[in-house]
Amino acid sequence: MHYRPDETGRGVVCVDGAARFNRALYGAHTGFRMECSDQPEFGIYLPGMGGNLQLTLPEGSCTARYEAGRMEYWQGGIHLEAQVRREGADMALWRITNTTNQPLTVGFAFGGVSGQKFYRNGDLGVDDPNCFAFDPAACTTNHYSKSKDGFQIDYLFKGESKQVQLIVPLDHWKISRLPHLVGEFRLKPHEERYIAYLPVAEPCLTQRTLAKRFAAAEQARKALIANFSIDTPDPYITPIAEALVIAADGIWSGRTWLHGAVGWRSEYTGWRGAYVGDAIGWHDRARTHFRTYAENMVRDVEPTLDHPRQDSTLNLARAEKLWGTPMYSNGYICRRPGKREMSHYDMNLVYIDALLRHIRATGDEAFMREMYPTLQLHLAWEKRNFDPDGDHLYDGYACIWASDALYYNGGAATHSSAYNYFANREMARIAERIGEDPTPYREEAEAIEKAMFNALWHKEGNHWGEYKDLMGHGRLHTSPALWTIYHAIDSEVGSVTARNATAEYIRQLPHLPVTSPDFDEVYALPATSDWQPYIWSINNVATAEVMHAALAYWQAEKREEAFQLMKGMALDNMYLGTSPLNFGQISYLDAARGECYRDFADPIGVWSRALTEGLFGIRPDLIAGKVEICPGFPQAWDHASINLPKINYRFERHGTKEIYTIEHRYPKQTMLELSLRSAGIQRVEIYDQKGLLESREFPETDPQKGSSWDRWKFQLKERDRFRIEVTYRWLPEPEALQPADRSYAVSTAQALENEKASYLPIDLSGHYNASVSEIYRNEYLAPRPAVTTLQIPKQGYGDWCHPQATAEIDDTGLRTLLREKSTHERVGSWRCNEIPFLLAHTGNNVIYTSLWENYPTAVELPISGCGERLLLLMAGSTNHMQSHIANGILRVHYTDGTSSSLELINPDNWASIEQVGVNDGYSYRAPALWRLSLQNGIFSRTLDQEMGIEGINRIIPGGAATLVEMEIDPKKELRSLTLETLSNDVVIGVMGITIERREEGCD
Repeated sequence: MHYRPDETGRGVVCVDGAARFNRALYGAHTGFRMECSDQPEFGIYLPGMGGNLQLTLPEGSCTARYEAGRMEYWQGGIHLEAQVRREGADMALWRITNTTNQPLTVGFAFGGVSGQKFYRNGDLGVDDPNCFAFDPAACTTNHYSKSKDGFQIDYLFKGESKQVQLIVPLDHWKISRLPHLVGEFRLKPHEERYIAYLPVAEPCLTQRTLAKRFAAAEQARKALIANFSIDTPDPYITPIAEALVIAADGIWSGRTWLHGAVGWRSEYTGWRGAYVGDAIGWHDRARTHFRTYAENMVRDVEPTLDHPRQDSTLNLARAEKLWGTPMYSNGYICRRPGKREMSHYDMNLVYIDALLRHIRATGDEAFMREMYPTLQLHLAWEKRNFDPDGDHLYDGYACIWASDALYYNGGAATHSSAYNYFANREMARIAERIGEDPTPYREEAEAIEKAMFNALWHKEGNHWGEYKDLMGHGRLHTSPALWTIYHAIDSEVGSVTARNATAEYIRQLPHLPVTSPDFDEVYALPATSDWQPYIWSINNVATAEVMHAALAYWQAEKREEAFQLMKGMALDNMYLGTSPLNFGQISYLDAARGECYRDFADPIGVWSRALTEGLFGIRPDLIAGKVEICPGFPQAWDHASINLPKINYRFERHGTKEIYTIEHRYPKQTMLELSLRSAGIQRVEIYDQKGLLESREFPETDPQKGSSWDRWKFQLKERDRFRIEVTYRWLPEPEALQPADRSYAVSTAQALENEKASYLPIDLSGHYNASVSEIYRNEYLAPRPAVTTLQIPKQGYGDWCHPQATAEIDDTGLRTLLREKSTHERVGSWRCNEIPFLLAHTGNNVIYTSLWENYPTAVELPISGCGERLLLLMAGSTNHMQSHIANGILRVHYTDGTSSSLELINPDNWASIEQVGVNDGYSYRAPALWRLSLQNGIFSRTLDQEMGIEGINRIIPGGAATLVEMEIDPKKELRSLTLETLSNDVVIGVMGITIERREEGCD
């Protein structure tokens, strides 16, 4: 474990750590920050490289401690504190204290101011981890000017002279030839000194004034974190709330929430960072954010151009950026405030969701009226763009964080339909509250919910499907990703029973264990999806996705499962990871990216809701004039408390008695609804400031009836304080968590020589309709949906984020080898583990089928005789959006009129021609299929190893065919084989067929 909780319950510590530049302290909302390390080495970001500062403390073990916005070190009798100023002009501050009764010397070094910008501002996992290290080359343009209390450092950035100021009271110093400032402090017993770094010079900074600046910075930090704090029995959870406040302050620009505090430090309309303001009580910041983007909504561009409007320069993969199209017209919200520009995301959807939750949290009627026209335009825009056929089901157009490479081809997506259900339902409530007509919005919400259950509910699985195809066979994709489950639950679609049922699906996704020798428990985090092949954002282990799933578990009344995810994610990101108390984007367990980004807005926003709405269960709905408290504590907890600007409450358990003490600052006449577990309850007593209000006794209940919940309602007065004492006859045991893992299909293909079998290869040369290598050289133009949507590029490869991507399929190597071994003018025999196939070496060499018009949808091939298995060498395409669904089907027809069939499912027995499936035992579990390299004829179940293919995107040079085995009835005569493509966007082909039969022949 890298960091661990300290004895105060507010901070985390590590001893003799080695990580560098791993904890950022954020300045005054400008991008300025101090990068701290496990040892006293610091980097400054201006933005741009502001230099490297190192302090050499007396010999000894180094303890580093991070506590919500400040860093401390203890070594050799020195206590070093690092702090930043968060108000006014930016300033980095250090206080060095000799805690001993003897003089001590501290070494000092500073240099390397260059102003250089980094790819992602020097963030974790994406920039060089040593980018803030001292670099002699960065010193060459530095010039030091000594002043009374420090130095001015001049440097050149892009030919322009710039300056920074360093206040440092060194007893001895020199400027090296680099130049580079080195020196030392000689501290008397219990003496303290201050260092300050300023990107803009400030006059008259003495040690006395720096002491005041440091104290003011610390006071401001304490005032900031006082906004939100918690106390729990779990030392790993308690420090998170205050750390979250600091991280939230780090993503505040002054007018909007940013996409990230370090990397992606840019203004974004949507995504989930905007939830944090209302969750922790910063309603003023939230209003500013919502107003800023409401002003950026397009209101003067009529949609004069019809669907579809696909961008031909981007191979039809996404919408054309042209004002007046359905997408870029009235109701569209531009991404960067004050700029009228077109982005490639539907950021409206999450922005509006956060806005509606702000209105629920505040009940601000004036703000409802102010935002009503914005809400109207948005809902009309969503309907126009993503439900143009009026079936009340909505396409998902890059509208969530995990949307890179996510496309639905005009189909109906559960997550976007759920968002629109919630938005229309809340809009109806707002309209009614302010005297507008709620009818159209209420009717649309009801119609969406009905349509979702009719079309998107997977009845056999008892959960939501991912999406329903608009084209082809109109099929429901029944293996949803994590976002589909949690968004449907969070949007309150259906009953609590339906939400509880669909939450069960989360266990079916692959879970990665979070383990450490430092704790006995084993926690596990779900991957975002189990779709293959890998593509960014679709199947990663992402913090915000896991935490939103935890919130959904709480909303589905699964407290133990919810806390298991929260605790596992906390350990992963904040203690086992590189950065202490980090709200990172990607888990260190992620096989593709590893630990990535710090204090990212999406996890900050979702963590804030998971803590307040989930763990503590505070769910305000002031549109309805009520606040629900649904405690989500694990059964093992005996106490917990939370402090927020609007409400404080404490939970205690003493034996079989539970006590809730609640103090609020909500408006008068607000209704408080407290959920209490009803099973086993004996008596409830309610007290206010004046004494006992109510006492009720309950008859004995059956312990087998579980832990259902009752709601107790209290009419609130301003600044009311309640105490509710609940006595139980018995308390339920904590529910045992079921294992969360998915069993994957394993390839049964042996494809080894069978001594008791003979093989009959079939000559398909009269049926070939294409060359295998042309698959991604084609243009697939029809059929395509007649709506503006995200879809696969016209080359049949890539996605909307990578519309120009392609894969080079080259079978010339295999053709050459076949010709060398063949006397036939067109076909030759190729043995795969001694199993012969007849393959073409000249002209067409595959029979392709597809729902694209380029090839037939299905082909029927004559075969005869009998056997035990068909062995097929097949080649074609598939992609992540067609995972865990039958891409195609093989049907064997017998002479007696009966048939056998085999579905081709990605990744169980079907793979894309250009890739080897990934199997790491955790997130990615593609069976090891037998593949035939088109480049060199290697036939192997470990083609990636034999060809030296590494990484997650295991692209096969030249491509490879896949061996597919099909069991057939050995007692029946074969008549024909049909291959039919079932999925949109794929091509499926046969290169060779061999019948395997016993030596003694057919029965």
